[in-house]
Amino acid sequence: MWKVPTPEGNSISDPFSPEVLAAAFRHTRPGKPPGLDSIFPAFILHAGLVLKFWFCDLLTSCLYQLKAGEVH
Repeated sequence: MWKVPTPEGNSISDPFSPEVLAAAFRHTRPGKPPGLDSIFPAFILHAGLVLKFWFCDLLTSCLYQLKAGEVH
């Protein structure tokens, strides 16, 4: 399995899940502006389950590509 280091020194080795996404958003303050991707955190937080699964698949795919050296 692949492992991607985090700024905290941990590593991400499992695919993202809606539960992991929810845990990450528990630390996000309300009204936070969008990031470089132009996606507001509130949009993802209040999205339906299908969109959350799609977003988790997207994040997991990005990590696989990062680990494989395909993203610079």
